[in-house]
Amino acid sequence: MKKVFGVLFLCAITFALRAVWGKFNFITSNAYTLQSPVNIESESGDGVLPKGTELYFHSAAHRQTTYFAYISVPDEVAGKYIKETGFDDYGGIKRLITKTEK
Repeated sequence: MKKVFGVLFLCAITFALRAVWGKFNFITSNAYTLQSPVNIESESGDGVLPKGTELYFHSAAHRQTTYFAYISVPDEVAGKYIKETGFDDYGGIKRLITKTEK
């Protein structure tokens, strides 16, 4: 019984350390800057990410690279225009795509 408990404990510690390491790697990863504005679109409309927007690498697969962009929104604007919503049926994050991808 002690061996089972020991193995489960080591698995839990390994999982926790991996989670901390992943967050540390993300925080200390390289940032990328847009060299010109990029037109983007979603199901609900179009927009532009301006030149100089800082992006953070997430993944690359299937001839497509995904980045994170962080947006600061004042509380009064967030309370008025932003509402919580659930994930779509796919269960993933809805991505903004560049207009040139279509």
